[in-house]
Amino acid sequence: MAEKKAATKQVTLDETQKAILTAMSGMKGAVGCGDIAKAANLPTPKVVGKMRSLANLGLVTSPEKGKYRLTPKGRRTLAA
Repeated sequence: MAEKKAATKQVTLDETQKAILTAMSGMKGAVGCGDIAKAANLPTPKVVGKMRSLANLGLVTSPEKGKYRLTPKGRRTLAA
């Protein structure tokens, strides 16, 4: 049986998005933007502004309001 290969579309991230994902990669569970901002050394409003685009790309998920978690796709993208 032929192995089905998932379409892998290269995701291009800006420096702020990379910093956010890097910070999240070291965090356990769902975390708020304030904690992510501290870990990434970024202003909280900048993190808040980037989370929707990261979620739309499937790199983070929001299991509860105001909390985010890195997805497996987010981890793979960060490692690439």
